[in-house]
Amino acid sequence: MTHSPSLRSAPVGRALSEAARQGGVLSRPQLYALGVTRSTVRAHIGAGRWQRIGDQSVHLGNGALSQVGEQWAAVFQGGPRACLDGASALIAAGLDRYEVTRIRVSVPRGARNRRTKRFDIRQTRRWSVDDIVAVGVPRTRPATAAVRAGLWASTDRQAAYVVTLAVQQGIAAADDVGRELLRIRRDRRRALLHAVVNDLLDGAKSLGELDVGRELRRRGLPEPERQVLRKDHRNRYSSISTGPGGSWSSRSTGSTTPGRRTSSATPCARTPSRWTATPSSGSHCSGCASSRTPSSPRSSRRCATPACRWPRD
Repeated sequence: MTHSPSLRSAPVGRALSEAARQGGVLSRPQLYALGVTRSTVRAHIGAGRWQRIGDQSVHLGNGALSQVGEQWAAVFQGGPRACLDGASALIAAGLDRYEVTRIRVSVPRGARNRRTKRFDIRQTRRWSVDDIVAVGVPRTRPATAAVRAGLWASTDRQAAYVVTLAVQQGIAAADDVGRELLRIRRDRRRALLHAVVNDLLDGAKSLGELDVGRELRRRGLPEPERQVLRKDHRNRYSSISTGPGGSWSSRSTGSTTPGRRTSSATPCARTPSRWTATPSSGSHCSGCASSRTPSSPRSSRRCATPACRWPRD
């Protein structure tokens, strides 16, 4: 089978080498700058060797597009000043266990907005060239992206989760996130994120620990001593939060990798539901931290403290 010489030309070879560094994707201006003509691009797309991604990018292959390629295509679709933002920028920086339905791209106010169903391209007054990481795919700095991901999350719970996850996985430091949050002057979720970041600065590393600290403050109880990392016989790591003098404890279970804990708090093993065990004094109420002995009857699982009576009906 014979091919046109233009389909095996040196410009195409240079384009393939350049695309390998961008997930197999090049913008049309990049292709033309490398010497690939418009007719060559149309010939490859028409033959099914290349794929058109929107109206600004071309995938130099006919297989599935990689995550990196999808990110580059989203930025190319947004224009010359576009960058990944929010949770999409965190994922590009290495965030695990978090997914987005559409890649978020931010452009400055007044920029041309090329709308597409594939990517979420929006103008924002918070766009600043000083916040953009120029190495790799253009994206906002992790601390800035964490704050914006929290502001743009669908729910308050999701907002707390994504900010906590970024700090837990070391994508952004808690103090950097706090400094970026101070730049936000008005937003309906500003107070919530301030509370989350304050807990993260105190050492919380999961949603479970955030919940424990919030409930303790609501009941006027002392703050926990956080982040005592322990490893069990199954090679799983747990974060143990204890009260002053070991008066109470809470455990957040995790995986076989330190620092990769799940975002939930669970009772200690072999203790009745809704109660947490401590080695010195049996178990304690999750509502008010009052103690009861391990020999208490099954019917007395409800806290006997008159001011608590946890769990409530």
